[in-house]
Amino acid sequence: MDNQPKTAGEPVSRRSFLSYSLGLSGLAFSALLGVPLAGFALNPALVKENVKWLEVINIEEIPADQPLRVNVKFRRKDGWAEKEETKSIWVVKLGGEVIAYSALCTHLGCAYTWREEQKVFYCPCHGGMFDIQGNVTGGPPPRPLDRYETKVENGRLLAGRLMRKEG
Repeated sequence: MDNQPKTAGEPVSRRSFLSYSLGLSGLAFSALLGVPLAGFALNPALVKENVKWLEVINIEEIPADQPLRVNVKFRRKDGWAEKEETKSIWVVKLGGEVIAYSALCTHLGCAYTWREEQKVFYCPCHGGMFDIQGNVTGGPPPRPLDRYETKVENGRLLAGRLMRKEG
């Protein structure tokens, strides 16, 4: 076979036609799969996270320098079912700041309590202890308590995204 370029008007061989057709089919198939896969891979980086704010408590009900455990009810959609759930949040008013902590220990996710006499959050499972600012003061927890993003609207404390705090 001769590798000379074809000129206009010269017939294309069957082999060349099939080669071009298969090449174009492969390109079309790659684009057909590649565009959705690229969208799937890039979508999380392009979509803005929709933060759901939970109404926690009236800001006036939080005592100063005294942690308060609050149970918050919210609706969660699980597939097609919608469920009402309750989660506990510890709130503390320190000076002019209100902090909302996750009610789960950062060691193994156990529930902890506030020990007024020692002024510490105490996890009974493995002896983890945290001060009122959420910092580890004893036991095995690897990092401080996780905090919720908070804001105040119309005198109500709202909790948003849970933020992992590194120690």
